[in-house]
Amino acid sequence: MREIEIKMSVSDLNSIKSQLEKMGCVFNDPIVQKDIIFRRDGEAPNVRNILRIRSVNNKNLFTLKRNVNDELDCLEKETEISNPDELRDIIELLGYKEFVRINKRRSICHYKDYEVCLDDVENLGYFVEMEKLEEVSNEGAEDIRKEMIEFLESLGIDKNNRVRSGYDTLMEQNKVV
Repeated sequence: MREIEIKMSVSDLNSIKSQLEKMGCVFNDPIVQKDIIFRRDGEAPNVRNILRIRSVNNKNLFTLKRNVNDELDCLEKETEISNPDELRDIIELLGYKEFVRINKRRSICHYKDYEVCLDDVENLGYFVEMEKLEEVSNEGAEDIRKEMIEFLESLGIDKNNRVRSGYDTLMEQNKVV
């Protein structure tokens, strides 16, 4: 599957959550996600593979993300794992190194075919992510992005607040690695 995502930096999550609830969106109880991100030295940023071990609600997930066009447009494969420490050793034996740890508090709702995430990311701030998993061409992905941007603008989010990097890159840019 291809994950098509839009991310916006915001100053307040509560007003956005309130607007979405007025539209009939129902949020899950907030969850805490603890991610360990692995990268391989020397991979070009536009084609790199990102490996992630995520702990959430006593569950551990392994994710591979491979960029298609940019960091927020990628192929994604994910599976539950039982032993994150053993997997970490395997990942490191394959030549990947721990790059950064990301801790966030996330509230999720669904709007039409989209997942909307309200994220409070430690050391980074507040973000709204909107994503869709779909088998789609580059042209179709761009149409989906336009639709998501229009929807987020309808919530009062300025399209100039669009963030085109993943949290791992933002942490690197802010030197929180």
